[in-house]
Amino acid sequence: MVEEPNFERYSNLELADILENIDRGSYPERFKQLCLIMENRGILLKDGQSFEPNYDIIYRTSSLIGGEKQSDSKASNIGQKPRPAFTAKKPQPKYDVNGTYIPNTVPLDRRLMNSFFSLCIIAYGVYGLLNNSLWIPLTRSLLVELNGIAAFIMLISILSGAIMLLAEVVDHYDKRDNEMRYFKVARFFRNVAYGAFSTAIICGLFTGAQFQST
Repeated sequence: MVEEPNFERYSNLELADILENIDRGSYPERFKQLCLIMENRGILLKDGQSFEPNYDIIYRTSSLIGGEKQSDSKASNIGQKPRPAFTAKKPQPKYDVNGTYIPNTVPLDRRLMNSFFSLCIIAYGVYGLLNNSLWIPLTRSLLVELNGIAAFIMLISILSGAIMLLAEVVDHYDKRDNEMRYFKVARFFRNVAYGAFSTAIICGLFTGAQFQST
């Protein structure tokens, strides 16, 4: 028989990590117990059927269960938990206390930024290809002008990057339990983008690409 965890002995940060990674569908009773303990500690945010750790309260707590002390770096980042890149970590589907899937949500500013940036880089790439002069920044002070086949390959990289960004936007509006599919699509096109970018630069070196310092 598997021994049940004693959540009362866990620190606030440990409880928050468990809440974000627990398989709520497989362990509904364990999830309910976890939520109850976090709610009693005042570190649980509830929005409808969504349950999230209250990191603002967690990071404000000067001491954790068992006498552990928070590091100064954590205390200085009160309330700051930046959203990671969509392809940085496998998604963890979320379920309510009844085991019903909670659709993934992406903040409006993130959706607008991804959509706007995707349209801009697509327009820039197509314009550069049509004019046979696609300037790409390699560093802050170095640009490269790609022409012909090198520019076409770079456009593939740009389009792949745009698809990667838009996958996160589409995932927000798709309410089905298929976050992993969008994650895999984004990961695939991210790798295509990296590969095409490198190939375009190498191809440019053999086709007379022009480099310019700024």
